[in-house]
Amino acid sequence: MDKQIASDINKLMLDYAAKLDESLRVVMGNCPAEEFKRYRDAVSHIMTTMLLDVMNPIYAEYPELKPAALGDSAADT
Repeated sequence: MDKQIASDINKLMLDYAAKLDESLRVVMGNCPAEEFKRYRDAVSHIMTTMLLDVMNPIYAEYPELKPAALGDSAADT
């Protein structure tokens, strides 16, 4: 993948992750606990897929694009 495209996709994925995180706060503050748990599980699935299938391959090719906040994790496979 071209580095500029990888950078653009990375920025989008980080933006989507931030929006999903914000959606968790909205649901947590406005829905019953069981509904929040189901929603949190679904968001977790989405974010894990984004990291493993989209972002980690980008970081493997262009490690300089990986935000320091993501650090080194077991999910880096």
